[in-house]
Amino acid sequence: MNRHFLIFLDKTVFRILYYLIVGISRFLKTNISGYHLSKNNIDRILVIRPGGLGDAMMSIPFLRVAKKEFPSSKIAVICVQKNKTALLDIPFIDRLIVLDDPKQLISNLKWLFGKRHDVIFDLEPFRRVSSIISYLCRAAIRIGFDTNDRRHLYTHYVRYANDKNYESVNFARQMRVFNIHISNDDASDIRTAVAAEDVDRARAFLKNRSIDPENQYLVAVAPGVLKKHHRWKMREFATLIDK
Repeated sequence: MNRHFLIFLDKTVFRILYYLIVGISRFLKTNISGYHLSKNNIDRILVIRPGGLGDAMMSIPFLRVAKKEFPSSKIAVICVQKNKTALLDIPFIDRLIVLDDPKQLISNLKWLFGKRHDVIFDLEPFRRVSSIISYLCRAAIRIGFDTNDRRHLYTHYVRYANDKNYESVNFARQMRVFNIHISNDDASDIRTAVAAEDVDRARAFLKNRSIDPENQYLVAVAPGVLKKHHRWKMREFATLIDK
């Protein structure tokens, strides 16, 4: 889905829907915070991470810790199509739900709203649509950030620190709800294993172009980014390449 169109929907349609659901939940008294928190008996965890590719990669440390702290739980992750390929081989994900795949839309919605998740972590910091999805999935524990009044559809929320942190460090803060504290170093480590077949394919690709993957390094720099205020100047890229 086009990013600008999604932002437009979030500020219009989803904004109205959000406040409508908040009003209904208050009337029915269904959004009571303070559920008993326990790491025991958590079988199903749903993580919402629909944003950009960089944000998807920044969720790796969070997912690693979730798998470690809840080893018996099945972890499902909601993403969008542009992130699917990058997330497919992440070993901490048991099920990947591509929300904007038209071929699987009906089956995905049935699975999302048909299953009873024990805990939902909403890693999206700003869009109201993710808090709506979190609420409609009916999890007893719904954890998100306190931004844009989105806290009203969560049972527990944490402060979204600031843009000076790595986004992965912000994500890691949600684990504090379970009294799990992740160091900034661990929260910044987005390394993950690469599937053997992907390594073999990459080696073959390089060899076909006269690059020896055993004795030579190939450094790729991708200067593109969607948001203008996130863009580096070309001279900064040049400095990085020189280093």
